[in-house]
Amino acid sequence: MLKIGVVSSSNGGAFKTFYKLIGLQASQVVLITDRPCGIEQFAVEQGINYKRIETTDNDDLSEQAKSFIDEHGGVDVIFLFYTRLITESLFDHYLTINFHPSLLPAFRGFAPTKRALSAGVKYFGTTAHVINENADEGKIIGQSCIAIASKHTVEALERVSFVQKVYQMALIFEMLEAGSLQFNNGVIELIDEWPVSMVFNPALKSQETLNKLIELDEKNETGVFKL
Repeated sequence: MLKIGVVSSSNGGAFKTFYKLIGLQASQVVLITDRPCGIEQFAVEQGINYKRIETTDNDDLSEQAKSFIDEHGGVDVIFLFYTRLITESLFDHYLTINFHPSLLPAFRGFAPTKRALSAGVKYFGTTAHVINENADEGKIIGQSCIAIASKHTVEALERVSFVQKVYQMALIFEMLEAGSLQFNNGVIELIDEWPVSMVFNPALKSQETLNKLIELDEKNETGVFKL
């Protein structure tokens, strides 16, 4: 049974949706926050073990987060929804993945969606990448993209990124379950070939999960599954 760590300073909407879509159990999740935020209430409701670590020192937070995760038996991956930097105290020991709302390496840093739209780029996407010591520069695991239309505003593209993030979490979960994504002694390995599509690289294999994500896409009117 895979276990997931979450480091968040937000409402955590994408993770909460992923949690329900995949059908995770509370015992599969360990949550770290650094301030009062919406995802804490979700943890309480679901019975998820969580700890708030209120410190301004990034390395201190990373060390305390690792200790808390270790106390609960470790995790297979950490999903990051956090605006500050995580340090090697955490990412050297656990595969730590961020979901950045741009097609990296374009538009690293803050406000990437607004900057991409202002630049007039023709495609928008979200990148799942491994955390390292440089912000938004770690190994890319997966990307999702759509063509930008005249109707798209920053808010509309943020909804697109929300669905893409849920998709990428499901993808990473699937790849870890299959043993095709591994993290050994601080080194990330992609073991097997994985399917790709015009809008997802890599692409999910599970039709059941895809159907749920298509429903999510239609509900949000985001067009993530359309060229």
